[in-house]
Amino acid sequence: MTITKLLIALLSLSCLFLAGYADAEQTLPYYDLTVSFDTGNSFLKGSAKITFPDKTKRNIFTGELKILSVTLNGKPVPFQLQDGVFPFEGQGNLEIEYQAVFNGELEQRRLLRIDPKPCNNISPGGISLTHEWFPEIRDLALYRLHAIVPDEFMAVSSAEEVVVSKKGQGTEYSFNFPHPSQHLSLIAGKYREIRENWKGVALYFYVLPENMHLLKAYSEDTKKYLAAYEKLLTPYPYKRFSVAEGFKTESHAMPTVAVIGRGQLPLAFSADSSFRRIMLRQWFGESIYVDRAQGNWADGLTAYLADQRIEEQRGKGRDFRKQILINYMNYVNPGGEYALKDYRGAIDL
Repeated sequence: MTITKLLIALLSLSCLFLAGYADAEQTLPYYDLTVSFDTGNSFLKGSAKITFPDKTKRNIFTGELKILSVTLNGKPVPFQLQDGVFPFEGQGNLEIEYQAVFNGELEQRRLLRIDPKPCNNISPGGISLTHEWFPEIRDLALYRLHAIVPDEFMAVSSAEEVVVSKKGQGTEYSFNFPHPSQHLSLIAGKYREIRENWKGVALYFYVLPENMHLLKAYSEDTKKYLAAYEKLLTPYPYKRFSVAEGFKTESHAMPTVAVIGRGQLPLAFSADSSFRRIMLRQWFGESIYVDRAQGNWADGLTAYLADQRIEEQRGKGRDFRKQILINYMNYVNPGGEYALKDYRGAIDL
């Protein structure tokens, strides 16, 4: 089967999945999250309100969050955490008040290979939250996020509409993303915001002042790849797309957002595949979701389209495949092999 036929088959299936979302939305949990920050003390205060329309039994993952109170339908619920997990069974409105400190200590553990999980950080220089920064249900839900950040910050998260308002000593960003999603991430900093429009899609670019000279590359490559992937795949699936400069070395994607890792920033465009990959994830992984327990096929497809396909177009496909095999033989020992169905995602080891 050619790659074109494979893509047509996958996208045809995706249309069925997306059509099913409309019916599923009636039974999906509704998650309303409000967070505020004291950046000087790396402190987060949060209020999670989750509505379960049907009776459910599931684990809620809290990690290292400090849970202050839990109520169900307005009544206090006794809770006992088990290794950072809150077992829940019930129906209706679950409210969890919590707080956390993210001061970079976990980042040092990750860099030292003690704990490879993505980490969070809150500082006067910026906010980056990707993993276990709120009570996670780790399932599809309809999310709405309200983030109150310092006035000098701009906040970025998944959204088709963002409402900005003054709130006490800070600025509140309300992110409306009216589609099922698997997760929430948030990034905020002292950005300069640039707005453009491309074929009815609202484009937003968030750049730190010292990197304003990269704005032209942000804009040109974003439009170039949107046009290329719309032609190859389908129209861009959302009404808004934001490109933001990150505070960590890695790039990552969330629905409607591409975050460019600081370590990759100078190479993040035509000379490097990372930007192509996170652009492609707007189709595969951030609008068509994967069940990671069954293997992360989306990473394989985005890697092919962002890397191997480009090298084949340049006439270097054979050399590219050969180098992949060499890398595999050099870095994977026979005892470390595992089936593709067991692949969850890449981590820096």
